[in-house]
Amino acid sequence: METIVNFRELANFKTTDGRKIKPGVFFRSGELVKISKDDKEALLDTYKVRHIYDFRNSQEVNERPDDKFSGADYHHIDLMKDDKGGSASLDDMVNMSSFDPNQAMYKIYEEIILSNSGKTGYQEFFEDVLSHEEEAVLFHCFAGKDRTGMAAGLLLSILNTNPQDIMDDYLKTNEARKSANDEILATLAKHGFSKSRLDSIELMLYVKPEYLKHGFQVIKKNFDTVENYFLSKDGLNLPKSSITDMKKLYTVE
Repeated sequence: METIVNFRELANFKTTDGRKIKPGVFFRSGELVKISKDDKEALLDTYKVRHIYDFRNSQEVNERPDDKFSGADYHHIDLMKDDKGGSASLDDMVNMSSFDPNQAMYKIYEEIILSNSGKTGYQEFFEDVLSHEEEAVLFHCFAGKDRTGMAAGLLLSILNTNPQDIMDDYLKTNEARKSANDEILATLAKHGFSKSRLDSIELMLYVKPEYLKHGFQVIKKNFDTVENYFLSKDGLNLPKSSITDMKKLYTVE
């Protein structure tokens, strides 16, 4: 994909019970803005994406709305509507004045997992995906790294994917985002941002293993297991059948 940054399919990962993630169903990316005709056709005709889930906040969506895709339904789910000072949007990264970027990233993952909007948002996402059974879906945020990265981690984890494969997929963002991140940093430098601020923003434009690990540690601390996070009334509050249904629909021998 030339005009869709950080795009990839989640498929063929081996699970711990000897199966594989079914191909042709799950795709992840960054925002779908100013997409070429060829890439639009590839999404719809080659990958057969029929549902697009946008995890960005309302300001991000209003300022840079996704392109229209004839034949694919659009779903906006603001995962961080209830955030308490930390956000995964580019504007918030740029406008933070004095902060520890690593701590800010840890806080973002905590908010994604524990905030009401994060939990109800992921609940809506997984419920809706199941309602469409095997139709291909693409989910994204701005960069496709944190809100999207945690969604991918949860999806792959509940399907019993090998943890190392989950981490490897998560870290692919760093190479996939490099050109786009370089462009952002060059633009900010032209606007007079200091080296120290650019260094902090650069750190937040990439992912580290510790961020995803922290997300799963938050789940461990509060819910013990990912399965409990999915099923608990204090978590995603999904029906118990949802996990069985997901494994049946989205893994193959």
